[in-house]
Amino acid sequence: MSLSFDEDDKPDGRETPTPVKHQVDFKKFPTYNSFSSVNCHIPTDSNKTVGGLKRNETFVWASGRHNVNVVVTGAAAALPGRNGIAIAPGVNNMQRIIDGENFIEPIPVLVKDNMLDKNVIELIKHKDGTQEKKAILVHDQNINVNASIGAFNLAPYGIPESIASTMDRAVQVAVAAGLEALRDARILSGEGENGWVLPKSLQDTTGVVYATSFPALDAAIGEVSKYFESKSVNNTHFNEIISHLRNRLAQHDSNGISAEVESALQQLERLSVDIAGSETSSKFNKYEFDRKLLFRVLVLGNAQLAQIIKARGPNMQTNAACAGATQAIALAYDMIQVGRAERMIVVAGDNAASDTLMPWLGNGFRALGAATTCAQVQLAALPFDKRRSGMILGSGGIGMVLESEEGALRRYNAAAAAGLLQPKSLNRPFRCRLLGTLISNSAYHGASLDRAHIAAEMERFIASVEKEQGITRKDIACNGVYFSHETSTHASPTSSCASNELHGLRLVFGEHFKELLILNTKGFTGHPMGVSFEDVVATEVLLTGRVPPIANYSEPDPNLGTDVKLSKGGIYPCKYAIRFAAGFGSQIALALYGK
Repeated sequence: MSLSFDEDDKPDGRETPTPVKHQVDFKKFPTYNSFSSVNCHIPTDSNKTVGGLKRNETFVWASGRHNVNVVVTGAAAALPGRNGIAIAPGVNNMQRIIDGENFIEPIPVLVKDNMLDKNVIELIKHKDGTQEKKAILVHDQNINVNASIGAFNLAPYGIPESIASTMDRAVQVAVAAGLEALRDARILSGEGENGWVLPKSLQDTTGVVYATSFPALDAAIGEVSKYFESKSVNNTHFNEIISHLRNRLAQHDSNGISAEVESALQQLERLSVDIAGSETSSKFNKYEFDRKLLFRVLVLGNAQLAQIIKARGPNMQTNAACAGATQAIALAYDMIQVGRAERMIVVAGDNAASDTLMPWLGNGFRALGAATTCAQVQLAALPFDKRRSGMILGSGGIGMVLESEEGALRRYNAAAAAGLLQPKSLNRPFRCRLLGTLISNSAYHGASLDRAHIAAEMERFIASVEKEQGITRKDIACNGVYFSHETSTHASPTSSCASNELHGLRLVFGEHFKELLILNTKGFTGHPMGVSFEDVVATEVLLTGRVPPIANYSEPDPNLGTDVKLSKGGIYPCKYAIRFAAGFGSQIALALYGK
């Protein structure tokens, strides 16, 4: 049996190791679509070393690799929009964000009524140290806009209902984004019976990591609500209610029930018969426990995506609140660098703005005073603007494929040699490089940002990139863009997201800060919690040289300074893209992408 080794696998000054008996030739494995890897890593005897490193039984590096370059080969986004389609096969949603399309919409009145019903009390802290409790009683005092995911199902992706029914909406859009990212990476085509199944030569070396802030909460609250709805007085048997009412009325009138009252009761009885025979009667039936509830609250998107595509590498879920997706990208980066996988699929999904969760999560942010109450989108979505008054809840999903540069080039060259690439993709073996990541925690406060620590971590990150990649912070500032975490929190002098971020950037980049172009996506999508549209859009910006504008910006905030270079959108060729993310619980995540 003949075996081939990659050039980097050959030990210095030694002959290629002789293959041992019973080894497998990956070239003889069947492939399922035209984008399969032709020349993947070949296993060696687990007791032998190659280049000083050791292989394990899953045919990836077991003891770590130094200086492994990581690249982004695929990216996709599932966008909010109550009346839109979150994601569709072959549609590039990152470009829609770059074009400045708005996905924030008014909240339906019924949902707002349900939010008021929860009796929210806002705690207001005054500058003199006194506190005031204020009840939220009318819609004008509450949240009026958000960015919610519309109707969605996985049928266009050929996912069996038996699997799709085990996922809530957040998981479904995350899985769809992961599949689209794999299509974008030209690993899978989505065509034919096995179009979403990895070729066997890639299955053991592909892992999945899923990020979410509120795992399975939509499914859990929805199911509990169904149970209590079935037990509510409004949905008990109508005839029993009417009979009880008739008896109570008779007890309070010595002359008996009047003809007028009896006529009204009989009319109610006829109405109950009509309702019982209508389609709406199903909601009044006895509650039946959903046997798939455990799957929806336990088997999350990482395992479900792996089941669909047959990815048998590392598989995990992470929760760093609003820094979740960027943290997941950092974990995937580490998995590739230490050799646990050759490629990792990062997916993220959250549906915090759903009709089910708004009365709970929306009210939670409102009680903290963190969410805007403005009813006009153009006056509510105001990143970096002096008029900003609070965040907007959003939803959505992303998918990103990370690979070792060696593995990505191997796949690309094999496909090119086989004539399988379309002309438009001949110059793109990958979208961009992932030059470095940082994840840490300020150990500071559940909801507030540690200004000094954020600046220190930005410095630590950029300093390490300079040392490891041989690029300067001046080069990054003058030829880069910064994807802000800015959530449009109140325009306070020092505590807002914008103020904390810009403070850190000024300290890190010094006189070159004014050259760094500042971008923002939440002005179009709302805050999608653990989903980072910023990361996938960053790869698109580096690929296309186009940037999104700052949404609805018109009034500069004097607290932010006059040296801030905010994006106006359009063409902006750049070499680097920095992403900063912060999450509840003092979470911090940073990533630097480069061409």
